[in-house]
Amino acid sequence: AIGYYPHIFERMLSTHGGVQTARRLSRQGDIQDGLVKVVRHGREDLSVEHLMLQPEFADLFTDEEPQAARWRLEQAREKAGRTKPKPPPASR
Repeated sequence: AIGYYPHIFERMLSTHGGVQTARRLSRQGDIQDGLVKVVRHGREDLSVEHLMLQPEFADLFTDEEPQAARWRLEQAREKAGRTKPKPPPASR
């Protein structure tokens, strides 16, 4: 557990659905504390930005949206004091 519960993110998902929530977040200039927290704990694989960069979801987004997601992850890494992503934990 990383001590973060994404209340606002869950509300956005409920209201806008997954793809629209991802698009909305990718357009925001502010880097949310929750994103920084998951990155700090080496779990950026839990972020919507990470999902936007996966090949299986490429058709859902414009060319610019994954670029914005990549930028947001880079900014979150910088704020979290990480320079590169930590690999996700092994599946059990």
